Amino acid sequence: MAWALEGLVQEYESILNSQQAIEKTLEEIAENVEATITAFQAVPESLRQEILHHLRAVRDYTAASSYAKAHEESTTACRQALQTLAHRIAGSPLEAGECPSAKSMELLVAVMKAGGPLTPIVYSLLAAGAEIASDLVKNAERIAARWDTVSSQLVQVYEAARKLEARETAKIHDIVILVSKLVKSDSLDTSLARLDTIAMRLTEIVQLLDTLTSSLVDLSEALQVCRDYMGDDAPYCRWLSQVVTSIVSAYESAEKLSQANDLDELGVIVAGVRKAYEKISNTRRLVEKLSSRIASAAGINQTAVSLAEIIEVIAVGREQLGLTRLEEELLIELVEKDVIDLLEVYKRGEEYLKAALQLCERNIARCSVRAY
Repeated sequence: MAWALEGLVQEYESILNSQQAIEKTLEEIAENVEATITAFQAVPESLRQEILHHLRAVRDYTAASSYAKAHEESTTACRQALQTLAHRIAGSPLEAGECPSAKSMELLVAVMKAGGPLTPIVYSLLAAGAEIASDLVKNAERIAARWDTVSSQLVQVYEAARKLEARETAKIHDIVILVSKLVKSDSLDTSLARLDTIAMRLTEIVQLLDTLTSSLVDLSEALQVCRDYMGDDAPYCRWLSQVVTSIVSAYESAEKLSQANDLDELGVIVAGVRKAYEKISNTRRLVEKLSSRIASAAGINQTAVSLAEIIEVIAVGREQLGLTRLEEELLIELVEKDVIDLLEVYKRGEEYLKAALQLCERNIARCSVRAY
């Protein structure tokens, strides 16, 4: 009797274990199918038929209680859907790896869609260091965890691209392709760091170009006033013309932005634009200082505000003071210095020494002899 009861218990446990195994298999099938259906949102229509074929097989095998085969088909459908997404993201075939959970697949699709017009950049981030398709899922999870930062950087890139296009410096599409190329790397951390750097550099370029544009208008007006009063070949006019040329060169450099091959080349372009900005800022400061010295020596009450007005003060003052061309050239060169070292000037020739002494006699500059 005890033997019979023990047999019934074992039979019951076997049935129970079998039922639990079936339930577990069905849960895994359901999870795979849900992940596959989620991936469908990002799978092109032309590539859905084969995946649908496997999903129909899952349905048929499940109805026939062939759960093992149904599980195999569901896994195949999920892996194939993931491979399709991976090919779309990475641009080349990747082995699927494990079928992700439905939640993870949903996260991957969400990140893919979040890029909008910046999708190529997001794809480069997702593909960073990916060796198999399931690596994209891991990257998506990490990107989603820091989405506030990533999305802010993407917005910076887009705003910079939009402004560059508005000023006809570069097309938005070209900037997006450039950034997607520059952020590519063999690790997501590196790609994210590059995105941060690129966003800052593009933003800086836009800000500098905005300043240069308004400054170029003032500088061009000042140059025209200079030429009207003093002639094209006057030292001040040639000086201003050189600054205009450097700004134009910076614009031309910025127009080659989309041709940068790496972060170093992008950095060179930014440095060129920054140098032009620094040059025009320095020019404004030097012109004001030069004008102040000449106005003071000529007894002119200076109320000039714009660069053109300041140049006009210089033009009037130089006429009253009767400055020679050599004196003017020397004055431009030495305007940053409060004191002229006569021995240093003498090394350039006696005529320079005479010009320096004339400037000091008119109180436009102060002279000294430094002991060596």
